[in-house]
Amino acid sequence: SCVLGNGYGVTLFGGVRFAPIFAVELAYDAFWHSSGDLFQLAVLQALRFDAKVFFPTQTNVEPFVFAGASLSLYGDQFRADTYGFGFEVGVGGDVAISELVSIGAVVAYRGIRFQEFTADGRPYGTSLVSTLSVGGQLTVHPDFQPLGRPPSGP
Repeated sequence: SCVLGNGYGVTLFGGVRFAPIFAVELAYDAFWHSSGDLFQLAVLQALRFDAKVFFPTQTNVEPFVFAGASLSLYGDQFRADTYGFGFEVGVGGDVAISELVSIGAVVAYRGIRFQEFTADGRPYGTSLVSTLSVGGQLTVHPDFQPLGRPPSGP
C-alpha cells in the first residue's frame, strides 16, 4: 500500500519583499495524509525557503513565480520517522482587497527525496516523492517600515 496518499493541510509563512518584483519567504507546512495501514495519523511537515518574482500589472492583481528548497519530516502524529530534502517550483497570483489584505492562489510542484526508515517493524527504502499542491492563501501585509525610514502619512 502507498505510504503517502492524498492529504490536506495548512501553511504559515512570512517573508520580506526586497524590491517591487523580488521577495523571499520562509514557510512551515503541516499536511495530514492517508498512509494505508502504516500510521495512525500520518503527518508530512516541511520547512521551506522560497524566492519569489512578481510581475507588476499596475492593477490590484499580481501574478508571480517561485522556486525554493525544503527540509521535510514524515511520520506518525508529528513524529519524524523519516526526513528528506526537496525542491519546489510554482506559479500563483494575489489580488489585493485592501492595502492590508490580499487573497491568492498557488499551484506548486514539489519533489522530496526521503531517507530509508523502519515503521511498524517493516523497512522502507529511500524514495522520491512528487507532489502537486493547489491552494488558496490569505495574506496580511503589515505596515512595515525599514529601520531609519520614517513612517508614511500623518
